Amino acid sequence: MAKCLAHEKVIEMALAWLEETDALYRCTYFLTTDPLYDWMDFNIAEPPEFRIFRARALCLASELFLGLGNTATGTTRRFSAASKLQPLTPELTAIVDVPLLSDSELHQIRHPDPRQ
Repeated sequence: MAKCLAHEKVIEMALAWLEETDALYRCTYFLTTDPLYDWMDFNIAEPPEFRIFRARALCLASELFLGLGNTATGTTRRFSAASKLQPLTPELTAIVDVPLLSDSELHQIRHPDPRQ
């Protein structure tokens, strides 16, 4: 739904749906019977499809926030996808666009970026 809304340039609703995916993830996270640690949330034994879905949601949110000029939140979403979905499979690496993070382009801009 969020992808369709983003394509139609209804950014606010797209972001609302992307936040809903994060709420669903948090519900799954808090309902697990394994010990949870706030500083790492990749200890959930989730199916691979769920990890791919989460990566796509975080990266789409990152793109939308960066497009709005909210560079801090955009960078945070992309970094969360790269750091919390470990280990990154080749498919996840392609979704997260690790080279974008590794060349520090996102980390070198000011938050908020005054050019936008």
